[in-house]
Amino acid sequence: MTILSDYTLENELQDNQVTFSFNGYFRKKPVIWHIHLSNQNLNPENSTSRQYITIYPGENTGHMNAEIYLKIKKIKTSDIVKTIIMISQYRQLKVGTHYYGEID
Repeated sequence: MTILSDYTLENELQDNQVTFSFNGYFRKKPVIWHIHLSNQNLNPENSTSRQYITIYPGENTGHMNAEIYLKIKKIKTSDIVKTIIMISQYRQLKVGTHYYGEID
């Protein structure tokens, strides 16, 4: 399995957010990941502004969605690549919201 695959931007890369997709795996099954990466806390339940990833099934079979909030000043192409690597290498991904990092 190739860890770094091609990705497709679904909107223009902006300083504070980007949406992209790539071919990957979830629970050892091939899927198309749709990722929304943001440096803005979009989760109203996340009052502490911790970094998080929310994973949920896509509308179509074989599709998975993830909303990811990272505390970074500006989203760059390298952040997209790091996100793909993170999702591709982490084998214990589960549906739901997962918080990580320091509490403000």
